[in-house]
Amino acid sequence: SEPIPGTSEYAEYKVMENAKKHVTVLLNGQGADEEMGGYIYFSGFLYKELFKSLKWLTILREMRLDVLNHGTYEGPLSFVYFSLPSFLKDFLLSKKSRYLSSEFLNNYSGSESIISNLYDADNLKQSLINHFEYKFEHHLLWADKSGMYFSMEARFPFLDHNFVHRILAMPNDKIIRNGTTKMIFREAMSGILPDEITHRQDKVGYETPEDNWFREKKFKELIGDVIHSESFRKMNYFDSDKCMALFQRHLSKDINIASDIWKWLNVFLWRQKYIR
Repeated sequence: SEPIPGTSEYAEYKVMENAKKHVTVLLNGQGADEEMGGYIYFSGFLYKELFKSLKWLTILREMRLDVLNHGTYEGPLSFVYFSLPSFLKDFLLSKKSRYLSSEFLNNYSGSESIISNLYDADNLKQSLINHFEYKFEHHLLWADKSGMYFSMEARFPFLDHNFVHRILAMPNDKIIRNGTTKMIFREAMSGILPDEITHRQDKVGYETPEDNWFREKKFKELIGDVIHSESFRKMNYFDSDKCMALFQRHLSKDINIASDIWKWLNVFLWRQKYIR
């Protein structure tokens, strides 16, 4: 009943469909990342807080371990981004979506609510709370809709209110320490789960192979027809020429912009069905 940002929601739907053959209740892990800083970019909020507290040696140590653990500069780069004024954050975010039409950008530039709601937090705990308040609810909505479609009950043990209150009351080093996220959870599971799980550092979402899907003949023709259509152009959300150029680069495997392509396709088809 609404456009969705990716195909992982479809994967969740298929999990519910198959699980129904065996059980009627599932435990769902939603909430653990939002409570315990599971996404690497949460480190940026911690660094921002440490910087304002003049704990610069601690920042350098955490950044070094962060990069070594994750093999990426996402944490330090997030710190730089989160430290910028809001108007610069908005500018860089719009540049990232380089396929948006100039008309859309002119009309809505500066009104990006994700910046004030999620990226302007001054410290780690505030960012976690903001994610609960402004980002998390749609995950629960999708899980509930997919589960109920197959008469499956999804339960969320990490969202027990006593558990949430206890975790959010803990000091920062129980959340992120030594460049490692979800520290309290890893400590709690030590000796219970195998070490390769409790010490795992890479973060992988609930992903589908949409990058390959969109290179297959059926999708390639559908996406091409959509981008070339007059209705797509008249929406004035996306620049058709830029979309097609990026899509061609995706097809040649020069880049992987499957998540962006999905947004073009999903918004267009949803709008055609429900708005027009």
